[in-house]
Amino acid sequence: MIYRSLLTLFFLLVINADSIFAQTIDTPLSLPLIPQAQEVLLKEGTFVLSEDIQIIYDGPFEEESEYLQSELQRITGIEFLRFDLPRADKPLSYISTASNVILIGQQRRSQKSAVNKEAYSLEVLPNRINITASSDAGAFYGIQSLLQIIEKQKIKQAARRKIELVCFSLKDAPHFPWRGMLLDASRHFMEKDFVLRYIDLLAKHKMNVLHFHITEDQGWRLAIDKYPKLTEIGAWRTEKDSSIYGGFYT
Repeated sequence: MIYRSLLTLFFLLVINADSIFAQTIDTPLSLPLIPQAQEVLLKEGTFVLSEDIQIIYDGPFEEESEYLQSELQRITGIEFLRFDLPRADKPLSYISTASNVILIGQQRRSQKSAVNKEAYSLEVLPNRINITASSDAGAFYGIQSLLQIIEKQKIKQAARRKIELVCFSLKDAPHFPWRGMLLDASRHFMEKDFVLRYIDLLAKHKMNVLHFHITEDQGWRLAIDKYPKLTEIGAWRTEKDSSIYGGFYT
């Protein structure tokens, strides 16, 4: 009886092996993203992040391309070359044959009005990566998604010399226009480096509002030249152990 049951199980596994172990092209794909994207589809092939990759950007996205270059150098140790793409009011298909590039392109004017300004698309192909957006915010969020995936793959592929990404197409846009966090520096003073790191982490997770609480009866944290006593007196307090606690920002 046990032998018959095991044999039946074996045949069921063989029959369903494809559906269990194979990934079908153009099926939904889960990626290591926070927050998760609205739509991700698996594509065929892989992209290798090699030393000869070039970053090509559309004119409005110069700062975003510089940020991507800096972050990729931090992650990989490679300073990728970066070039401006001549402006053109048409799709970027005229460089569709380009290989070994990360392209940060602006969406066509005819499509902008119908799209969330913070929306973006991210496409990883065997020979290039395309990030497309209608605004600098969308381009920045597309870059953040790409960086999250690259950093995760670097950890998984630590033994390899080059980072390899599975190919996919991704479309995403925020569900809410206000996505923020509170930082209360009045009750508990935060050092400058901590505040800057906090802002970086908000940006990496596609949040767009910082509620920076810096005035309170327990501490005034903003220096104003016309009213110096606000910080001379208001930025400090005596704790129960008689120690002086506080600080302020200039």
